[in-house]
Amino acid sequence: MTSPFPFVANTVLSAAQLNSIGEAWTSYTPVFKTGATTRTVTVTYAKFCVVNKLVNIQVELACTEAGTANAALSISLPTTLTYPKSASGFATVGTFTIQDTGTAFYSGSATLGANLIQGLGTGSVDNMGASAPAITIASGDKVSFSVVLEIN
Repeated sequence: MTSPFPFVANTVLSAAQLNSIGEAWTSYTPVFKTGATTRTVTVTYAKFCVVNKLVNIQVELACTEAGTANAALSISLPTTLTYPKSASGFATVGTFTIQDTGTAFYSGSATLGANLIQGLGTGSVDNMGASAPAITIASGDKVSFSVVLEIN
């Protein structure tokens, strides 16, 4: 089915065109890092959906090994998409949450880096894990993010 984008004024879209506007949710395998080190995780959920140039990405994973103390946390984005460049690395695109194996929850902004998402501590310009708060990922901790951003 051909895409109805861009829309043309005074044109009625068919049901087939309306149904083709959003693609189906697609699974992918994210890479989770503490600092520069890739960590072993169990991916509970990792999917994305593209509508025109807008992508919605949802990820939840469980850590199965400890991370490096005071290291920034990051999760890769689907490699099949092309993202705009983010010079500052602090473009807020969603939420980033960590559930400690205990009862602690840490939540902050999800920021766009170079084809990855990093957590930004609330009220801070420092990445979650490194500071604000400084978190050492442990086995059993859960990490998730939900972002919406434009693709090229």
